[in-house]
Amino acid sequence: MSNCIEPWKACEIAEAVGGRIVCGNGDAIIRGVTTDSRSIPPKSIFFALKGEKHDAHLFVPHVINEGAIAAIVDRPLPVPHFVTLIQVEDTTRALGDFALAYRKKFSVQIAGVTGSSGKTSVKNFLAGISRRRYRTVSTTGNLNNHIGVPLTLFNLKSKTEKAVIEMGMSVRGEIARLCEIAAPTLGIITSVGPCHLETLGSIDEIINAKSELTEYLNLKDGVIILPSDSAHFDELRSRAKCRVVSAGTREDSDVRITELNSDGFAPASFVFRGIPVCLKLPGRHMALNAALAAAAALEMGIDSLDIVEGLGSVFPETGRALAHKLDGVTLVDDAYNSNPLSLSAGISMLSDEEAERRILVMSDMLELGKESNEEHAKIGRLISEKKIDVLIYRGEKTSITAEESKNVKKIECRDNDEMAEIILKTMRQGDVILVKASHGMRLDEVVRKVIDRKISSTRAQVISMRK
Repeated sequence: MSNCIEPWKACEIAEAVGGRIVCGNGDAIIRGVTTDSRSIPPKSIFFALKGEKHDAHLFVPHVINEGAIAAIVDRPLPVPHFVTLIQVEDTTRALGDFALAYRKKFSVQIAGVTGSSGKTSVKNFLAGISRRRYRTVSTTGNLNNHIGVPLTLFNLKSKTEKAVIEMGMSVRGEIARLCEIAAPTLGIITSVGPCHLETLGSIDEIINAKSELTEYLNLKDGVIILPSDSAHFDELRSRAKCRVVSAGTREDSDVRITELNSDGFAPASFVFRGIPVCLKLPGRHMALNAALAAAAALEMGIDSLDIVEGLGSVFPETGRALAHKLDGVTLVDDAYNSNPLSLSAGISMLSDEEAERRILVMSDMLELGKESNEEHAKIGRLISEKKIDVLIYRGEKTSITAEESKNVKKIECRDNDEMAEIILKTMRQGDVILVKASHGMRLDEVVRKVIDRKISSTRAQVISMRK
């Protein structure tokens, strides 16, 4: 990703990242930042990041040819004399350090959003609300880690008033580092559930990791928004020495929503401060996400009417409960990611649908560690309790789900190509189909193939009828 930024001297960047200029001119004016050798803004500085498989130092000659005038590197490189090289010990940390220095140049209220699930939805709701009143920057796509958060902050400009930053994590210390970089004064923890157990090991450790946002706000006299409906609310609240605002359906919530109506994959609705709210997204969990965003918006000084209109302006995204109508079949694409919390919510919504058949298409939930077998088994038992007619599945762990699923027709697939073919052969008018899995299982490919084939088939039928 690349960004145009407010002008900085190369020597100022070197100071911000604790580096030294080993080549070129420290007075060079930098107007862009990039980590992507395929996208080079004019007069930009290139951060040569190193990953497990790739070393971007190999691309420094290319980015210079494409117009970069400076680079952050961890070793000297042969470059033209007019190119400014800043050498540091760790280029990834330098990216965060520069983002922190850049962020400090602006008087911007920043809200940080983290949680086991619901981060992106809450971020989208809050950004949608904020944009009705303020010039707002927010996370795009999946840029919620130690690389994505700095790149998001480089979108700040002198006229920016608010920013909503999604903060992801997989190990302890990541949220703390993202808080150090983004310096939020307002935070939201959306949920706590069995995600990243592979690296964190237990729910207690997940709570500890998510609470790094609270611990940062404790030091900054900030405000933390917490989900009052969560089974872990009391534990989350006990970590807070800053001001806590609870949001949800509980009577004692500081920000309460009432008359919540959620029926299958129909848009959820509720009442907020006496005003009816109609979302464009389905599910009780989505209404609770909206409540968290509303609570944060109140802390940002936004009035109730703007909050209601902002909540209603947010549309579903590809891979996130986006419903497609295909010749009498409803295909719900929720394939971007999956964990026990979000999959359970999806199964409950599917069960509530008035449909000819309710078809669940799923694959493995990843990063669950030693709890993976049991979490997949729990999903199978949930399927047995709900009105699910057909389970189409693939994956070693999802086989455990299938074994535990009773009173449901089960179809196992070898790969995504076969899964798409089976869906196409199985689906018929009146069906509702939910597709859900962890991103690494790439069920987005299945959705795309089914939609493309169905659209092509419909066009062929139309052409045939015209003949």
